[in-house]
Amino acid sequence: MTEWLVHRFIHDADQTDRADVRNAHGTLASIVCIVCNILLCTTKGLVGLAAGSLSVVADAVNNLTDASSNIVSLIGFKLASRPADKGHPYGHGRIEYLAGVIVAFIIVVVGFDLAKTSFQKILNPEPTDFSLAVVAALLLSIVVKTWMACFNHALARRIDSVTLEATSQDSKNDVITTSAVLAAGIPACVMTLFENVSYAVLDKQMSAFGLELQAGLGVAKKVIMLAHCMARGIAQGALPLIGYAFAAGNHARMLAAVRRCRLLAAGAAAVCTVLSLVFAGPVTGLFIRTQSTAPVYGAAFLRILCVGGPFSAVAYTGVSFFQAVGKGRTSLLLALLRKGLVDIPLMFALGALLPAYGLVLATPVTDLICCAVS
Repeated sequence: MTEWLVHRFIHDADQTDRADVRNAHGTLASIVCIVCNILLCTTKGLVGLAAGSLSVVADAVNNLTDASSNIVSLIGFKLASRPADKGHPYGHGRIEYLAGVIVAFIIVVVGFDLAKTSFQKILNPEPTDFSLAVVAALLLSIVVKTWMACFNHALARRIDSVTLEATSQDSKNDVITTSAVLAAGIPACVMTLFENVSYAVLDKQMSAFGLELQAGLGVAKKVIMLAHCMARGIAQGALPLIGYAFAAGNHARMLAAVRRCRLLAAGAAAVCTVLSLVFAGPVTGLFIRTQSTAPVYGAAFLRILCVGGPFSAVAYTGVSFFQAVGKGRTSLLLALLRKGLVDIPLMFALGALLPAYGLVLATPVTDLICCAVS
């Protein structure tokens, strides 16, 4: 496509020693990049706002910054193509190098801002909200930016342009930035997907035993969610502390942070477990005020589910630890073991041995297995 664009819009494109041809190459590259960056900014901005993803919106703003650097390149080529005059007897060709310096400066500023923003996100972590639309927008950005990098590099080689080579490098940096955003979001997207699939399988299997058991299970899951949210929040809150100590090479402090986090998360979950065992009946009765057997089943299911609380707390700590030390794949695998890879097969196996109750028992057994693995 690069050769087609060059010969379609540039007259005598192969005569790159001529100033007007060099200017035409620079103008073509700048206009193409401006159009691409504006389209990417609009697409990712709309998708990011709709999905509530700040990282995608920030990536869209970065594309707008890139468009401004393309405008600098365009102005640089226009000025560089001016003929020689009394004040510049050798022409204005050096303006192109000045434009290249300005583009390089913009790249440095954007890189510094990205590093500062990343550090702030480490201090104040936020959940990542990803959807298929967000993933599609980021994949589109990676494809377009990769093509732009190749396009600018090809034109830079044709006319030996420092400015276009700097613009090509800027596009490569954008590919890295967008890939990082996507890499951060895909594990969260996958974990959420598997978690929802796991819950759907459990509800589907329980529906075969009647509405009363299904209602009781629904209440039990909502009540036990309190313990899981507390444990997960403690584990995620310790992630920056673990990450700082690991980055500093202070492994003793890192391990101490892991132990304290594990103890605090498991302790909070254990308190919830004891309360659930003792007050299962009254708690479920707050949500199901009927004369049916649904509250009875809800209390029984709650007592089964709460046993896995402390074990899941340890597993959550393991997930945060691997995230903090850069072991994203291990962290993702551990999370998927808990929801999807282990609990679903156990539902069918234990459900066959202990109808209804075996389905619920699969969750604490999975928590125990994941605790041992972590």
